[in-house]
Amino acid sequence: MKANYSERSSKPGAIQSASCFSMQQPFEVCELRELLNPGYQNSLQAKQQEVYRIFWVKRGSGEHLINNRRVKIRNNMVYFMLPKQIQVLKADGAIEGYMLSFTADFLGLTPNNFNPFSRNGLLGAEMASAVINVTGELGNDLSYTMLNIQKEFLGYSALKMEILREYLKVFLIHLTRLVSQPIPQAQGRQLSGMEMVNKFFNLLQKHFTSKKLVSDYAAMLSVSANYLNVTVKKISGYPASHHIQQQIIQEAKRQAVYTDKSMKEIAYNLGFEAITHFSKFFKKNEGNNFSLYRKTTCQVMYC
Repeated sequence: MKANYSERSSKPGAIQSASCFSMQQPFEVCELRELLNPGYQNSLQAKQQEVYRIFWVKRGSGEHLINNRRVKIRNNMVYFMLPKQIQVLKADGAIEGYMLSFTADFLGLTPNNFNPFSRNGLLGAEMASAVINVTGELGNDLSYTMLNIQKEFLGYSALKMEILREYLKVFLIHLTRLVSQPIPQAQGRQLSGMEMVNKFFNLLQKHFTSKKLVSDYAAMLSVSANYLNVTVKKISGYPASHHIQQQIIQEAKRQAVYTDKSMKEIAYNLGFEAITHFSKFFKKNEGNNFSLYRKTTCQVMYC
């Protein structure tokens, strides 16, 4: 199925991007202004896409709601969105920038290739809600890579997806260089901040239903709880304790919306021995009780 292309005129010398509305390809690029179209917002909410998204705001203001996370939009920033997350973009006015959407399979990862999902890679820290400031040389490098991505995406050349895959890796590498600053490790070697964050999030993904304290993860990483909190906050903007709570509440919200499980079943699945503890935890982190959240969210998504 061919992608739909935007018919709108662009600035002189600029390359028009494809419409985001098809969502049929393993990789797509579009301009952020496309996301302000209500039709696209509804389409994105209706589909649980197994895709990662990178947002690069060059100019604009507003906020982007991603699950219960609020990203304050400003000039020259890059941030991320995980598969199956619920999002609503609200811009104060015109917005300039791009969204890259891609599946994990699209990257064709092998042990010998750069792996942005590994402990050294950028997208492992995506779960840390990282926001990257893009200025100077990095901005120039990303602009050049994005120009090549757009040209290839809008063309019909042979091996198109293979070339786009390599450009995407280059884009990720540029971002990874910025955040992979070495910090000391107790064993004597240098462990980058990105490695520490990704190790934490890999462990969190596996153990969040049974381990809910920062000290649990700090022990597995052979560091102090305070050191882990500071390191995670340096990369993501939030301490490890925040992300532990968010991992639990986001999974609770996902099961509330996408499954028919009762609150008692979800509480048990998430490691809560008493449903009352889960109920208090949910209301504290979401603002509404479980039943009201399930009812109102389902009405919005399926109306």
